[in-house]
Amino acid sequence: MLKRTRSQRRADSAKHSKVENSVHTFELGTGATESPFRLPLREKKNRSGCLHCVESTCCCRWFDAALTKCYASLPIQRKVESGSRRELCAKSILPEFVSRLVRITGMDANVPFFDFGCGNGSVLFQVAFMTGAPCVGIEIHPRNAQVAREAWDALRPALERQGGRKLHVEIICGDFCQLLQEEPFLRSFLSRPSVVWAANLLLPRPTNHFLSERFRSVPQGTKILCFEDLYPHARSLARIRDPDAFEKFEMSDFVWQPDSVEWSRDEGKFYMYSRK
Repeated sequence: MLKRTRSQRRADSAKHSKVENSVHTFELGTGATESPFRLPLREKKNRSGCLHCVESTCCCRWFDAALTKCYASLPIQRKVESGSRRELCAKSILPEFVSRLVRITGMDANVPFFDFGCGNGSVLFQVAFMTGAPCVGIEIHPRNAQVAREAWDALRPALERQGGRKLHVEIICGDFCQLLQEEPFLRSFLSRPSVVWAANLLLPRPTNHFLSERFRSVPQGTKILCFEDLYPHARSLARIRDPDAFEKFEMSDFVWQPDSVEWSRDEGKFYMYSRK
């Protein structure tokens, strides 16, 4: 394997400096397509029993147990699949993945968080607990939206006691494509920088294209994270085909850790677009 020169390494560092400033020092790679950010598992569990987080303590195992207990106690359970509608699959990322999202985005209580396709609400609840940020989830399936609301009603008192602050989570039952065309929601969404999570792995291509076009209008400082590449940038021709996307976004590639999503024990790619 050829070693990169010092000047090449400096160029890579400068190219991705904005992202690296918000990524924990334990992340490996530059964030480029050929060198995505990776976070190796720990050799030994931290004091909280977690192999995924770099911190000596974290909330992952505790939060996972709280979620499991809460959902099991509800009179209604989430619907995971809906016939041939792959986009309605409601499997989610796990607490270890959410903790990493919070870390790499630098989320805090002053930055709103949006989850487009929030399912049973688990990501919203953890982000709210870890950051104190106002969180809004949109879920098209009425049953899963109901599960999310009932789960939040059950979890909220304990999470607020544990965290020592009031938490704000809103669950909207609806089609996020429709909401993004309605003035009240759109005005709120675009009013200030936010962090957006879109688990778009199974969404139809037209839906992902619609999101990519709408997200071009987000305010400077907004960070968008998703599974499917909304602004393809792996090939050199990409910059020529879509110069607007490269002008507006800092694009970074990541690899999710093993055992951090419900549907697979393997690794996979996800992306972050930071609005310049």
